[in-house]
Amino acid sequence: MDKKHLAAILMTAVLLGGCATGVQVTHSPLVATSGEQITFTAKSFETSPPANSRKIQILVNASVVKECNSSPCSYTGGPYPAGYLHYAANVTSQGEFLGLPLNATFVDGYYHTEITGPAYASSNQVIRGRVRSTASSTDDNADIVFHMADDYAEADEDLSDFIGDATDKVQDILGSQDILEEELNHLNFWVYKREAQIADCGTVHHLAAYEISFSDVEAVLHTTSVRDCNSGTHFSAEGSNTQAFLHETSHALINLGDEYDGDTCYSCVGSPEANIFATEAECQAEQTNKGRDPAACYEFTAERGGWWGIHGSGTVMAGGLVGQPWGIEAEERVNWFFDGY
Repeated sequence: MDKKHLAAILMTAVLLGGCATGVQVTHSPLVATSGEQITFTAKSFETSPPANSRKIQILVNASVVKECNSSPCSYTGGPYPAGYLHYAANVTSQGEFLGLPLNATFVDGYYHTEITGPAYASSNQVIRGRVRSTASSTDDNADIVFHMADDYAEADEDLSDFIGDATDKVQDILGSQDILEEELNHLNFWVYKREAQIADCGTVHHLAAYEISFSDVEAVLHTTSVRDCNSGTHFSAEGSNTQAFLHETSHALINLGDEYDGDTCYSCVGSPEANIFATEAECQAEQTNKGRDPAACYEFTAERGGWWGIHGSGTVMAGGLVGQPWGIEAEERVNWFFDGY
C-alpha cells in the first residue's frame, strides 16, 4: 500500500471518527393517534472533507419511504394503526480526499414511537415519543419526560395542545439549536399523561416515581406566565414560550451554571468542564490549562461570594434564547456531557 493511500485511509478514520451521527431524524407530532398522519424529517450534517454529493433516505418500519439529494428531507405518511412504529434515516456522502474516492454512510435510528388509540388511549400512563430502540435504551441514553401541568385545562387546552408544545420543544428548540441538534440521538423523549403542577419548579404526579422511575429529566410544561426554574432534574417551562425551556434543560440535563447576575444557585454548576467558577484563580487556571488568556476572566456577579467566567453577555445560560451562543466554557461542558454516551 502506497503512503498516499495509507494517509487517506488514516485521515478518513480520524475525520469520520470525530463526527456526530451525520444525520438526524425526528417526527411530528411527538405522539400520534391512529387517526393522524406523521411527518418524518431528516437533516444531514456536513462531514469532512465536504461531500460532492449525498443521498438521504427515510425508513419507516424497515422500508425506504423517501429519498432526497438535499437536506432537510421530509416524508408524511399514515395514519398508522395503534402500536409501535419504527423509523430511521441514513445519509450516504460521496467525495474525494487526497485524490482518492471517499464514501461514508451514517445512520440515525431505529426509533420507537407509540401510535395510540383515539384521544391518546394507551395501556400505559407513559407514552413513547421518540425512544431509541436498543436493548438498554434507557441506560444508554438520557430520558426526558414531558409532564402537562393542570393549568392546561384552565386555559381550555387539552392533551393534544400539550403534545403539540412538546413536539415544538424537541424539533424547534433542541432539534434546531447549535450543538444539541447533532446530539438528539442520545436523548429519549416520553409523554406522561398524569397531570403535574407548576409549583416548586414543576411538581410531578405522586405516582411518577413508580411509573417512570427511569426518567433522567422531567419537564413540566404549563400555560401560565410565571418565572420558570429548575430543582435538580425537575424544571418548569411555558409550553408556548421558547426561552425558558432551552435554559432550564441545560441546567437539568447538562448541569450548566447560570451566567447572569441574580439570585440563583451558582454552586449547582457541574464538573468537570464547569462553565463558571467560584474564584478568579480557578477561572484563570482553566484558561491557562486550555491555552487561553487568563486575563479574560471577570467577576460577572458578586452574589454567593462572587463568581467568575469568560462568557460575556447574551449567552444561552444568560438569556436562554434559541440562536444565542453557548460561550466557550458552556460549549466544552455540552461536548463533555454528550461524549459520555
